Amino acid sequence: MKSKHFDSLGRIHIPKEYRDILCFSTETDLQIEAKTETGELIIKKREDGCILCKSSLKLTKIKDGIYLCEDCLRSLKNLSLGI
Repeated sequence: MKSKHFDSLGRIHIPKEYRDILCFSTETDLQIEAKTETGELIIKKREDGCILCKSSLKLTKIKDGIYLCEDCLRSLKNLSLGI
């Protein structure tokens, strides 16, 4: 594990060896999550998936970063129709 610090603009450099291992490029969308209870900052590839069941199949984009799969969308429609 390498120790890093923030630069004057609040950026952290991710070493090339880590970017290569994780297949990160300048085009890779990343998710950043702060775990305040443990003091961790988690950086991972953004993976689009259904916000209800996490499926990545047959997704419909609801708005930026929010997707529903076909099954969950159908279930929500049935709920709203009282079926």
